[in-house]
Amino acid sequence: MWHKSFFERFRRDASNYEPTLSQDAVKGIPDKTLRSVAGKVFKTLKEGYKEGNRPIGLQSLNVAIARREKRQIDKSKLAIEARRNIPDIKDQTYDFAFAPKWQSTDYSASDASHQSSSDEVNIVVNKRRKAYKKPKKEDVFTTHPPAWRSKDPM
Repeated sequence: MWHKSFFERFRRDASNYEPTLSQDAVKGIPDKTLRSVAGKVFKTLKEGYKEGNRPIGLQSLNVAIARREKRQIDKSKLAIEARRNIPDIKDQTYDFAFAPKWQSTDYSASDASHQSSSDEVNIVVNKRRKAYKKPKKEDVFTTHPPAWRSKDPM
């Protein structure tokens, strides 16, 4: 099992990697906790590696999607806070309207310095098209006509 050798090495060398972590604190960490943390770290590193190897256009598309999803979540939180002050919409039948997926991805009025979302979509779509183009191969060999042929026919 890989994790037993990992635990031994981690417990032995952890204070070398992180000076603020004492050797006594490391010995007190149960194997189950270490396995969970190591799995999460490995998963994060694996996802970062996979994302780093994707084409730039696809990476920018993923960033734009994440930005829009965060914008929806933020708007949902603001709407839920405002909902507390309005007794007519406190009923459970209106809960769906305050879910993040039902919120607009447009910028708020206070965020007018940014582009509109339709401009953003056009930029992202163009980058997405570029992401799937095959990279241009450089020619390693250059061809030349044989030296014994003359350029001028007689």
